[in-house]
Amino acid sequence: MAIFTDDFTGADGQLLTARSGWTQLGSGTCRAVVNAANQIKGVSGGDGSTVGVSTGGNNMFAQCTALSNFGTNDGWPLAVRVTDRNSYIAGRWNSVDSLWEIHTQFGRAGSAAGTFTAGATVRLEISGDTATMKQNGTTVLTTTVPTITAANNAAIFLRAAHDPVMDNWVSGQIGEDVDVTAPTLTSATATATSATTATGGVTTDEAGPAWAVLTTSSTTPSAAQIKAGQNHLGAAASASATATLSVGANPGVFSFTGLTGGGTYWPHVVQDDAVPNTSTPITSASSITTPAPDTTPPTMNGSITVGTKTSGSISISYPAASDNVAVTGYEVSTNGSTWSDNSTSLSYTFLGLSALTSYTLYVRAYDAAGNRAATPLTVTTSTYRAGDTATNILANTGPVGGNPAGFLYAFASTVSGTDWLSYTITSGPTPSGGTLTANPDGTFTYVGPDAATMVIQPEVNGVNSAETITVTLYDQTADTTPPVLTGSITVTSLTSTGYNLSWPTGTDNIGVTAYEYSLNGGSSWTSQSGTSVSITGRTPETTDQVRVRAKDAAGNVSTPALSTSVTLLAAPDVTAPLLTSPTGAKLGANGAVGSVSTNEATGSLFWITTINATETKPAVLLGSSQPVTVIGIQNVTSSGLTPLTTYYNHFVHRDAVGNESLVASSAAFTTDAAGAVVTSKFNDGEAMRSCMWHPMKKAINA
Repeated sequence: MAIFTDDFTGADGQLLTARSGWTQLGSGTCRAVVNAANQIKGVSGGDGSTVGVSTGGNNMFAQCTALSNFGTNDGWPLAVRVTDRNSYIAGRWNSVDSLWEIHTQFGRAGSAAGTFTAGATVRLEISGDTATMKQNGTTVLTTTVPTITAANNAAIFLRAAHDPVMDNWVSGQIGEDVDVTAPTLTSATATATSATTATGGVTTDEAGPAWAVLTTSSTTPSAAQIKAGQNHLGAAASASATATLSVGANPGVFSFTGLTGGGTYWPHVVQDDAVPNTSTPITSASSITTPAPDTTPPTMNGSITVGTKTSGSISISYPAASDNVAVTGYEVSTNGSTWSDNSTSLSYTFLGLSALTSYTLYVRAYDAAGNRAATPLTVTTSTYRAGDTATNILANTGPVGGNPAGFLYAFASTVSGTDWLSYTITSGPTPSGGTLTANPDGTFTYVGPDAATMVIQPEVNGVNSAETITVTLYDQTADTTPPVLTGSITVTSLTSTGYNLSWPTGTDNIGVTAYEYSLNGGSSWTSQSGTSVSITGRTPETTDQVRVRAKDAAGNVSTPALSTSVTLLAAPDVTAPLLTSPTGAKLGANGAVGSVSTNEATGSLFWITTINATETKPAVLLGSSQPVTVIGIQNVTSSGLTPLTTYYNHFVHRDAVGNESLVASSAAFTTDAAGAVVTSKFNDGEAMRSCMWHPMKKAINA
């Protein structure tokens, strides 16, 4: 006999091992055949040996065994574990004058004799407590069997008995609990969200992927057409979308784009379930019409206000524009042809401008339809001469050695700190013969044979001040005196990759202008304005040799430099343990054992035993724990479990510094029953058969 998982289309007697993707278990000619998921799909046999393999999760097993009281060429039983959902065994009987019987583990439930057509399809259907046998779709035997559920471990058998001299066989199919019911869709809807976009929804009685199209016809496309994004004529639909549905109403799950404003559309939807079974496509009872295209541009209001300016930037602000629908953003430009987006902001700063240059600045609004204001707001203004703010001039310039270090120092104290100061030299230096180097921030150097004077015209925010300033220039004799830096370097905030350095303030005959530090010798020094610096990007567990020196404006440096050594800390452990090979097994009716392997030997191992195939890390960390002191296998036990229940072990390893592994979960295992042994005798004179039911594996021995 051969039992096939798909409709029988091969030659009579074809073995399952000839089918692609199947693996043979067992020896001789009595074989169990499984797929890649190790699920029993059938047997083929002939030598009278027994093969029993359980699939566990989907509640069925297959057995091939000889029946001793029928002779050499007797029939073979097919066995299938069933739930209270519809299940079946289907086959084709290639003989006549046969006797068919339906058996359960408790004995024969019913039989029927008669002439069966050679090659007829025979099907055993089980629903609740009723078993029905059909030949070519016609019922030939109906009988009531004891309650067949997973809970009572019931099994049902289909046997073909025949004359021993007739070398006949049965081919058939072990039926799983297969969902053949397609989803039912109702209430397809769509809503226009703009002239070119819409959303859609639908109600379903099953979860699964769904496809939707919008077309200009109310005629429903086929399921294949909807899935391909087509209308009922096979042409591209106006828009298509996909979504994953949940049971019940699914409003707005489809998003459609690319529609035409003012267009009329009907939504059509189809769905698959997980099998997949494909629903009947449905069409909304009503169409949607997208709004007419928006062609009205926004209108600009008010005028541009010029704010802070410098020699290279101008800041502006402007009132909100108005639109027949809504303004969605603004664009700005310095020439009216190249535009930059400014999102919804009502202010902007133009950067990278040229000093003392006039600019015409533009602002225009736009809406969601891409309409832009026909008449932008404009304003014409200029950047300032190169200069600086009064605050910066006060902070960065001043008397040096009794001489004025900046043209604008005295003047800056009489204006606001945010005012922009610039200047023009109107006369001098007098007498001539000296060399003047002037900077925009007001600093300068002068070297000449005699003291000299010059006159500058200060500008406040681009406007000449009421008075000019006469500046006396002095020849500065070269400074050759180096600064003095004493004390020691302080190291703080030491980590594996960095640390902070600080040192005392240096002294100089004129003034210390900067400090320099160097790492690990060499001639490279890094300038630092203050007396502290943060060092980063170093290598863990290495030692840096640090030097610090002071420097003045003439380039003189303090000697010797302050020095110290700094040893970086070890890098912190941030690697979580790795768990492998999680196991679980029953320990009688109420306990379990398990193990898992780890690559670290610190911290604690946490575990829980639950009926769930997966668990979250927080849940596992609330379970039992034990210290981990060696690398490798860690053994655990669990108690208080329920008999005849499927469980899983779940593990997490937290090392000594708190790094936690991922959850490792074992394969399923089932606790023992209370140890009951069930003995039954068939009613037809067969040999006594004893059944021992085990939570992990069921075997029936003839």
